[in-house]
Amino acid sequence: MDGVEPRRGRAYRHWPVIVALMAGVVVGRLVLGAGGGATAQGSNPAATATRTAEVAELERLRRTVAGTVAGTPIAECPPLAASPVATPVAPAVAGQPLPYDEGWTVTVVAASDQAPTAGQSDLGRTVRVDVVVVNALPDARQFPFPDWILIDRDGRRYGFSIVGSSNLGSGWARRVEPTLPVEIAIAFEVLPDTAGPFVIESDAEPTFRVAVELAQRG
Repeated sequence: MDGVEPRRGRAYRHWPVIVALMAGVVVGRLVLGAGGGATAQGSNPAATATRTAEVAELERLRRTVAGTVAGTPIAECPPLAASPVATPVAPAVAGQPLPYDEGWTVTVVAASDQAPTAGQSDLGRTVRVDVVVVNALPDARQFPFPDWILIDRDGRRYGFSIVGSSNLGSGWARRVEPTLPVEIAIAFEVLPDTAGPFVIESDAEPTFRVAVELAQRG
């Protein structure tokens, strides 16, 4: 984990410091013992045994630290689990009413080519999508078409065209009265080589996906 060092790892890193301190203590005692002369060592077998035990303990600690650092990996944070990738919802077939966010019901009826109109981009092609929306709440309100995205056969994504939809004249921005089905046409500006089948998605409603074929308008 970034910025957080495991407790066990910190403990292992302090072992060399601990050993160095103990080595200093042992060496100090040995030096003091040496300053007392051979007579002191000979006259105090208990002190000699203590120093011998301390040296043995120091060697044991040195081997323990060496074995820990060389033979056992320092504890690390477990790797982060891979983030689950959301599986797209299978698209519904056009022509059936589908529930939508905040009390709407939507039916994608059809998609067709539409001749570009004044004020649109230079992409040179427009796909018209005819829908029917029903407002299930008690107040008149506007359907959030700008959240919609059109995806072509090659996975290219196209945003909702405000200018193109306005030029169709069906009143995409109107306030829809409660309970009454309302037919609305909207537009997406696409590249000239765009081909279907298309999928319509919503940035606001991940479960809303509709597959629609491109029909020729008579």
